[in-house]
Amino acid sequence: MPGKLGRKLLLKLGDGVEGSETFTTVGSLTSKSLSLNGTDIENTADDSVDANDVLWVETLEGVHSATVTGDGRVKDNVQEKALFALKFTNDTKRNWQIVVPGIGTIQGPFRLTQLDSGGETSGDGTYAMSLTSAGALAFTPEA
Repeated sequence: MPGKLGRKLLLKLGDGVEGSETFTTVGSLTSKSLSLNGTDIENTADDSVDANDVLWVETLEGVHSATVTGDGRVKDNVQEKALFALKFTNDTKRNWQIVVPGIGTIQGPFRLTQLDSGGETSGDGTYAMSLTSAGALAFTPEA
């Protein structure tokens, strides 16, 4: 069975307008990592025992987080300007959509935690960035 080809993660940045937010594509990540995490919170108590009086660890659903890191090519100076403008504001938390082709879309507040910019002799601009979740996220499967 042939392996699945890697695909690009498409990044869309929200304009911040509550109720009718519009998302604009700022780029895609060609080399990337998407990490979805969940950490349980232990809430074991004296009465966390079974019928034989054996104490068992009990946990609650805990902290969830998501991080997206990667690099790509700048195809449009407007996109690059939008990323730099966001990085130099006091609050880099904005709504983002991360489109995973063949899987679906992750949407919610992310903080732009890292932005690196460079260039190649061919004239193409390059960037590397990291986003870290900053609130509850929603997932919409691809139809």
